[in-house]
Amino acid sequence: MPMLPGKGRPAPPKALDQVEARAWNDVIDALPGQWVDAAAQLVLRRVAAQVAIAERVEARLRDLALMDDDPDALAAEAQLAAMHRETGKSIVHGLTALRATPRSRMAPREGRSKFERGPGAFRPWEIVARKSDGQAS
Repeated sequence: MPMLPGKGRPAPPKALDQVEARAWNDVIDALPGQWVDAAAQLVLRRVAAQVAIAERVEARLRDLALMDDDPDALAAEAQLAAMHRETGKSIVHGLTALRATPRSRMAPREGRSKFERGPGAFRPWEIVARKSDGQAS
């Protein structure tokens, strides 16, 4: 049975809030039709939750940035920045697992041409010592 584009795009679950539902739809819209099966929906639900968490942390970081030199605000800002970094890593990992970014859908390849790479590494039995000029044959 061929996969038809535009079919099988699941709607966000009812339990998601507005931010999570928007993240769900953004990811679904970026993927080919019928890309997201039941297992991928579990991953996508977690990605949507992490996006909502990241947006809340970002809003708090912006509020703390307005407090300038308050020592308590600086400590809280550092802690929130670490949380935001970990949340971002989680989002990227989930999107990569879903193959939702263009880079995650590309096959890795080396940047140099085959000519520039040369003939390749020598096998151990192909390595021979060079004779010095003073040695007799």
